[in-house]
Amino acid sequence: MDANTLSYIGALVAIFAFGTYMAPLKKWPDFSQYATLAALSWGAVLFSMIVATATGTWSFSIIGFICGIIWHWGGAYCFSAVRHESDLSGTSVRAMGACIIASFVSGLLIHPEQPLIIWLAIIAVLVLCGGLVILSPNFKGITKKWRSLLAGTIFGIQLVPYQIYNLSHDLSQLEFAFSYALGVAVGCHLLLKRYWKREQITFKGKLAPTIVAVLMGALWMAGTHGSFFAIAPDGALGFAVGYPLSQLNLLVNIAVGVIVFGEYPGLKARLKLLAAAFVILAGAVLLTLAKIMAT
Repeated sequence: MDANTLSYIGALVAIFAFGTYMAPLKKWPDFSQYATLAALSWGAVLFSMIVATATGTWSFSIIGFICGIIWHWGGAYCFSAVRHESDLSGTSVRAMGACIIASFVSGLLIHPEQPLIIWLAIIAVLVLCGGLVILSPNFKGITKKWRSLLAGTIFGIQLVPYQIYNLSHDLSQLEFAFSYALGVAVGCHLLLKRYWKREQITFKGKLAPTIVAVLMGALWMAGTHGSFFAIAPDGALGFAVGYPLSQLNLLVNIAVGVIVFGEYPGLKARLKLLAAAFVILAGAVLLTLAKIMAT
């Protein structure tokens, strides 16, 4: 299969996987988020082991491990947001907006020499912030949704060590993936150990949610690998198109929240949610144009 085809397939896999892997959390609200994260990491490691074996990319990278450790904090806050902020769709919108802003700023700081139309980039960031304000039009509302905003920020900066490392090295994304999944697993299990007694966490009688969480982890890791292929420099999409395209997972997540869980009942509420989603996506497109038009 050629690189161009893999780019398109990878983008579709990422969109579906990232848009659906958290949805089962709503089915078992009493299953500990820390147990969920631990089980999710089992699936992620298993999937990455299969891919590493199939592609011959077995290797350990301390940078990948560190990035995985960083991700587990974002995962913890993201899962906490799903439980405490009550709206799966809104959680995804807020997290994605914060993620795009954080990744943009960190990328600009790490690669200041990259061509960029500054004024268009600033407009794009303001548009992204406008999308967040649509969901929470006052400061008090924003502060109540801090978990999803923090999770998105962490997700946006999680690959900063990898970006800095690759300024002087050439670590491929597939070689990076297994160590990344391993870091996620170690971080999630340390978190589980910390809260095991305090929250009386148990896997007993929780076979169904445990199995589903493992499958969620495999699905998430499949999406991670898909995104690697989507942004590959030798593919049809590349980073400039592949990254914003992968953000369409937000629309899948919104569809799941509204159709499956009946979130945002009423036409007015759903139009407001869709408006916020499309404004944030428009900001992502403007960021991409700010880079493309400068080259």
